[in-house]
Amino acid sequence: MMLNKRQLELVLLLEKANKFLTKEFISQKLNVSIRTVSNDISRIRDELLQNGDFEFISKAGVGVRLKKRGLISVMPSEDSSVFARRFDMMDMLLFQEQTVTYEVLSELFLVSKSSIKNDLLFLKQTFFKKNGAELIGSFQGTKIVGSETQLQNTFLTFNKFICRIHDQNLDINFEEKLKTLSKYYGREIVETCWEILYEHVKSYTIEIADIYMAEALNVFIILVYRASKGYHPQGEVDVSFDACNTLLVSVTERMGIEFSSTDMRRFETYLSNNKLGAAHEQYEGGDIPNLVATFIDKMEQCLGVELKEDGGLKEALSKHFPALLSRLQIREVIENPFLEQIKVEYPITFSAVWLVVTELERAMCLAFNDNEVGFLAIYIQSALERNHIANKILVVCPTGLATSQLLVNKLNQLLPSLDTMEVSAISQLKYKDLTQYDFVISTVPFASDDVEVQVVSDVLNAEDISNLYTLFNRKAVASKQMKSFTVKHFMALYSSTPNSIQIMDKQYLNKNQALEEISRNLIHNGFVSDEFVQDILERENDPDISTDLPTGVSIPHGNPAFVNKTGIFFIRNHKPIFWGKHAVKMIIVLCIAQKDHHKINGILSDLYSIVESKKAIEMIYQFKNIDDFSSLSEHIG
Repeated sequence: MMLNKRQLELVLLLEKANKFLTKEFISQKLNVSIRTVSNDISRIRDELLQNGDFEFISKAGVGVRLKKRGLISVMPSEDSSVFARRFDMMDMLLFQEQTVTYEVLSELFLVSKSSIKNDLLFLKQTFFKKNGAELIGSFQGTKIVGSETQLQNTFLTFNKFICRIHDQNLDINFEEKLKTLSKYYGREIVETCWEILYEHVKSYTIEIADIYMAEALNVFIILVYRASKGYHPQGEVDVSFDACNTLLVSVTERMGIEFSSTDMRRFETYLSNNKLGAAHEQYEGGDIPNLVATFIDKMEQCLGVELKEDGGLKEALSKHFPALLSRLQIREVIENPFLEQIKVEYPITFSAVWLVVTELERAMCLAFNDNEVGFLAIYIQSALERNHIANKILVVCPTGLATSQLLVNKLNQLLPSLDTMEVSAISQLKYKDLTQYDFVISTVPFASDDVEVQVVSDVLNAEDISNLYTLFNRKAVASKQMKSFTVKHFMALYSSTPNSIQIMDKQYLNKNQALEEISRNLIHNGFVSDEFVQDILERENDPDISTDLPTGVSIPHGNPAFVNKTGIFFIRNHKPIFWGKHAVKMIIVLCIAQKDHHKINGILSDLYSIVESKKAIEMIYQFKNIDDFSSLSEHIG
């Protein structure tokens, strides 16, 4: 089946939701027009219905739902034969340890040498760019060169890549993934590693997340496979081994494969990194309890809420940080499957965590990435919701369509920035568990014994706003966690940076030019130090960090420790430039000095209210000066 990336995301969105979604909701999630959504649905229906894989159930005023009948295969739009050829080439290079030539590969796969050149370039960028091992070409041909540790890291990248491809087959099960790995590593090794690891995990009194299990299993399989061929990592060993010793001894007893102390050291490190080994109270930069306390304290300052009394948050972070720090120390990246969802649904929390860890990075001599920040954001958001600092609100309208979105946009200007909203048509209430919401805001009168309902008009008049003030402030006082709120007209931007908001028009040709010129301007005007520039350049060049948004905006930021004074810069470029994942036409540079940390929540709230609205972005392109910002709140929504 041939779907483009956007259509693949739509199928995955419908599959994950397992309920009716409106085209308006899909349009917002994918940042495309409703017409595009309609065309994509038609394309997907035409492609898949002929195979009897699933059906689209469409109901007027309710939306569309994906109903599965069997295996849904949603491979990338690129010809699957290209993927198959590249996998075969990796098999030859990595597993069979061959030296290959353009001529041999061209004849073997019946394609041109230019195609082979593109294939090798793809392999180099995908599997070798960050692992240390290299794909080296010479007169004799092309081969892989690297230390055993570098090679095993390359194997790990390969495993993750083929698992991602399989994840695009929505109904594929775990056993099928094991079969795929068996094609490369052998059935006996894969099944033995899985059985031994599974028995080990069963002894744990806490549940181990699937992402950690998958990472540990991949490392286990690779280690056993390489040891079976007589390859072992080099280096001195000065650590003790706990869990890994038992696991590797079991492999030796069942398969006769011998392991070195360096094998044990590598495996023990990965087990600890994935919460399957011994946890350590100490790390090179200090002790875990103090680090957790510092992190929570700084998050309180940023978000303006009380988190210290949440014992669950402290306990969860105390268990999470040892593995997190160990991963960062060896630069192991675990892909966070919730990352994009976190960025979309909890952008304030995600950005606040980034600003806090950016400040901590220098003291710890470690570099965070989006995946790890996403994990931390989950803990913080859970604490906010658990303590009713963040309300979960259901917005009910007659149809749940366009009029509801107008209401939601207006509510976003009123509600505390950490709150989250979900929209429902009145007809769908019977399918919802209302006890999971803190309260309901509805344009349709109805009564509920499960949750408090506040009825408002479609246009949200002055009386409605007054009633919402009363409701939210009553909730805030009851929770004793949150300050009472007032309507937001982007006042945080003005109060925090009254003379430091700038709008500039530029003609940057690419991302690097933009970052370099912006940095020089910041230094020249005394906003930041030289260290800030170095920090922001390193961060923006990290492939595991992305600061661009689907709305065509990027919000780069650096370490607050290197900011001399707070400032926000709206840079309008004359044409879009590729940033990382999206084409960007507006760059918003965020400089927040340490003395203004307590204002971060308000500043981020205002910024995301702007960047999540295409209408707001379009308006900013027309602004002549800073005073025009006062008109934003009147028009958004």
